[in-house]
Amino acid sequence: MIELGFDEQVIIDKIESTNSSFETSLEELKSLKLLGVTQNIISIMI
Repeated sequence: MIELGFDEQVIIDKIESTNSSFETSLEELKSLKLLGVTQNIISIMI
């Protein structure tokens, strides 16, 4: 969704509206950060 240009709040709303679990290993978090995922989104994912 980041790559598609969705606003941070839209991504957060989507995460909060689903019953998803995310891979949050250090390597995966590093990859997300490099892709431009914000700290707020990463916090919600954890």
